[in-house]
Amino acid sequence: MISVMIARSDPENYGDLLTLEFPSGRQVPGPIQIDNAINQDVEISQTLTLLRSGGSRVDFGSLVILPIEDSILYVQPLFVTATNVGIPELKRVMLALGEEVVMEESFEEALATLFGLEEEPIPEVPEEPTPGEEPPDEEPSDLEALIRRAGDLYERAQQALSDGDFETYGRLIERLGRVLAEAQRLSGP
Repeated sequence: MISVMIARSDPENYGDLLTLEFPSGRQVPGPIQIDNAINQDVEISQTLTLLRSGGSRVDFGSLVILPIEDSILYVQPLFVTATNVGIPELKRVMLALGEEVVMEESFEEALATLFGLEEEPIPEVPEEPTPGEEPPDEEPSDLEALIRRAGDLYERAQQALSDGDFETYGRLIERLGRVLAEAQRLSGP
């Protein structure tokens, strides 16, 4: 992929188009290459086979594209629906950055795996601020705290999206991008 065009959804800039161009010497996989990488991963294929057993239906959620500096982080949720209940349940989250694809049970676990953190339980995220109160803009500086923060922002963005609050969704995804860029910087090349 050489570039990506994004339409803004925040009220002041609604509909404005941004074009992000990637360096010509850098290979950035596009959505089709990421879809192929996910489907060809042995661990993911085995997990899909297990999840489909017993009559459950497996559905991929919308592929979320998050630009981070000179690359893109792809987020792909995986839902399982039991045939007798019919309510989709989030079972796995897959992340792809460059050529690396990981799958875990939550966004935070997938980020920890992607950035090579030890598999330790991640502490709970602190309580949300009261309605109308914005959390401070300063982001944590250690990698584990950044991953917790990213997980929190992702969960809140998904809730805003399901509530139809596109302004909040856009603002949270923008903040998530900054947190992930810092996590990528801290984790090395």
